Amino acid sequence: MKQIDYKRYTDDELLDVERHINQVAFPERYKQLQDEIKRRQALGIFNVPPELPPKELNNTYLAQQ
Repeated sequence: MKQIDYKRYTDDELLDVERHINQVAFPERYKQLQDEIKRRQALGIFNVPPELPPKELNNTYLAQQ
């Protein structure tokens, strides 16, 4: 299988791949992806804010209106 260099991906690209990768069809790629995310988190360089759950997002949005 072709090796993917996830180190070249941006944080946003990593999250996009994580959301869309077929873990069953590509377990090795998924593990590589998770390893890169964990590596960045351990170094404190994974700069993607956590997503708000839908209820909090709605309350935050409504409070700004």
